[in-house]
Amino acid sequence: MKKLILVDKTKCNNCHACISVCPVKNCIDGSGEVVDIIAERCIGCGRCIAECHQNARYFDDDAESFFSDINKNIPMLVIMAPSSAAIFEDYRK
Repeated sequence: MKKLILVDKTKCNNCHACISVCPVKNCIDGSGEVVDIIAERCIGCGRCIAECHQNARYFDDDAESFFSDINKNIPMLVIMAPSSAAIFEDYRK
């Protein structure tokens, strides 16, 4: 599984602030010199990013690749929550 949230190991000081706000808890490994993320368990909510005062956590931003694929007319699939129908009238388009 691709990691959604990455760790800059040069900035992490193992303070465990990210662990304290994580709703999953067991997706973060604080046993080493830096607090690492276990991708298979992470839900990608971003709470650890907001809480990290060292800015050691960040999202894997693949927007450039996404827009490149859009410009190449590569077919894509969109997965939306059922509640999207209440917000977007023409969601099927």
